[in-house]
Amino acid sequence: MTFEETIKEELKDHFTKREISYYIKVLIEDMPLLKDGGKSEWVSICKRLIDQEPIQYITGVAPFYGYFFQVDNNVLIPRPETEELVYLINEHIKKGNKGTTRILEIGSGSGCIPITINLLNPDTDVLSVDVSAGALEVARANNSKLESNVIFRSCDILDEDKWTGFSGKFDIIVSNPPYIPNKEKSLMSANVLDNEPHLALFVEDADPLIFYDKIMKFAGEYLKENGTVFLECNEYNAKDVKAIYDEEYSAEIIKDMQGKERMIIARK
Repeated sequence: MTFEETIKEELKDHFTKREISYYIKVLIEDMPLLKDGGKSEWVSICKRLIDQEPIQYITGVAPFYGYFFQVDNNVLIPRPETEELVYLINEHIKKGNKGTTRILEIGSGSGCIPITINLLNPDTDVLSVDVSAGALEVARANNSKLESNVIFRSCDILDEDKWTGFSGKFDIIVSNPPYIPNKEKSLMSANVLDNEPHLALFVEDADPLIFYDKIMKFAGEYLKENGTVFLECNEYNAKDVKAIYDEEYSAEIIKDMQGKERMIIARK
């Protein structure tokens, strides 16, 4: 049997024809040498798909904003709604004053947010921090591969004692932090829950907005006057996140293309 025939045969009882066609297309594009492999290799890939492993982890590649990022289970798979966040930031930079824009991103993951911003706007000074050593390794690999100039550094933004390591102030602070309460784990699909890093997804039920609170406090010290905070959030707590920033910022909720309240823009 050919590569495509084997994939179709192995997956036919588990996925729709449309899904199978998509998987074959992605495998051919991202793993072209797979076609020259043996049947056991093809069957192994199918088993991983049947076991709900995301195809991006299987291929090791995920598209984002026209670029291709290396991914593994140390980092979240980039989502389309996060592309919308990057679009908002890109438009903001274009409309701003000329000169170097200094940006801090909190929660590097694969590096898709800071690297894309830097590639679209080479005249930016971008620093990105993450608490996960595995995520930083992936982000730095993408930084090198895509020839961007982002600085990646280890930092737990929840630990205020670590803030002394920052120098100067930023024009933009951006973050897509963990925001799903642990109690909602049962609502998550298996391919996410069993594969993507829980550190980047979940927060304690008792304080689900902890990252937004800390980022606001951090911004009070490290965001320039007239600077802007861009945040991605859970559609169900967007109003609560906005309320955190309303006292000291001009904050607004932005809906994503699905009509969900997904992003917050807070201007100092």
